[in-house]
Amino acid sequence: MTKKCVICGEPSGMYPLCKKHMEMKNNGQVIKNEKGEWIIKQKEDDESCEVDITKENTCIICGKESNGYHLCKACYAKYKNKKILIRIANCAKSELLDEEYEGNCRCGDGHIVKSGQEARIDEYLFNKGISHAYEASYAIDAEHKIHPDFFLPNYIRIGADGKAEEPVNIYIEHFGIKGNKKYEEMKEWKKQIYEKNNVTVICTYGDEINQDINGTLDQKLKFFEKGKVNFYK
Repeated sequence: MTKKCVICGEPSGMYPLCKKHMEMKNNGQVIKNEKGEWIIKQKEDDESCEVDITKENTCIICGKESNGYHLCKACYAKYKNKKILIRIANCAKSELLDEEYEGNCRCGDGHIVKSGQEARIDEYLFNKGISHAYEASYAIDAEHKIHPDFFLPNYIRIGADGKAEEPVNIYIEHFGIKGNKKYEEMKEWKKQIYEKNNVTVICTYGDEINQDINGTLDQKLKFFEKGKVNFYK
């Protein structure tokens, strides 16, 4: 039985990838993610690739023939049970910003998070044995609260002298979306709140999580400054 390419859904013979994506694999443009799934490698300076949607009957995610529908059969099958975030620019270009935005990603520790990138962070913390809560509330004042992505209560860092430091509460804010004005405004607003209250925050970003989550979080949990918003960009 002829298989279908796991990326585009085109016939691929006995292989998981069609000829086109097999060539991209050989060129390093198609790789396996941490879940062992074949994916198109994202650009280092972007988290997704733009698709030309000016042609009729074009899928707004992959750009392939869609027979008049917004999604082709392959993308429909992949995303029909997920909520995704797509940016449309000038009615001509579409960009998949987060393929599991506001989704239901269940992690190994039972937490249900909103995106695949958040799931990878949760799995990292779980596998490292680091106590954490997802979207625990942080009180701004008596009436208002915000919900940082992750809360690490009483985190103990080992200092350069090999001794355990005093426990500190750490919040992780993950910023996985680029180019959204309201999202950027929210990001800056949260930063100001944290700085005003001398909260220890570690910021993470989509490209870091996709490329090297272990190295990224190992370094950030080692070199943060207490009472500061760390690694903000």
